Amino acid sequence: MRDDTVIHLDDYRRSTASDPRAGLSLAGAEGGRRHFTLPLWRMASATGADWAGLVRWTGDGPDAVTVVDLDAGPARSEPAEGLPRPTDAVPPDIRMVGSQLTLALGRYGGDSWGVVLGGAAVTLGSVRDQLLFLAGECAGLLALEAGTTVTSPEGEGLSPSDPSDA
Repeated sequence: MRDDTVIHLDDYRRSTASDPRAGLSLAGAEGGRRHFTLPLWRMASATGADWAGLVRWTGDGPDAVTVVDLDAGPARSEPAEGLPRPTDAVPPDIRMVGSQLTLALGRYGGDSWGVVLGGAAVTLGSVRDQLLFLAGECAGLLALEAGTTVTSPEGEGLSPSDPSDA
């Protein structure tokens, strides 16, 4: 057996044990919103962000609904001021604003929704496709939560209450 096909667990253990961001704080992850924590954490990890939030833009401005904070405890629940409202953005729209990365998810329940990633080291780099996939996962969860009927390319619709989706 060639050595390059073997996973060296000692190297893996050393790299995770020395990771200063091994812990995290959550806010707004109760009930059904807990399903957003894994894709938010994955997005933060992929981009080097220390804060990821599912954000709803209402008439009063941005409101962080669910937050994964890799850098503080308790979790910081206020997104940075000056975030662009993604009302005219067609999902999946990705924008860098300073050290914040925003991903538009669409409109659900009359509000605009998006994911915001923040921190000094946030980079888009080569993880764009991964972010788009995870943003799609969040948008699907929002649609399910809002009771939105999802239509397939064939024109068949399934709603969350449809017994055939079990």
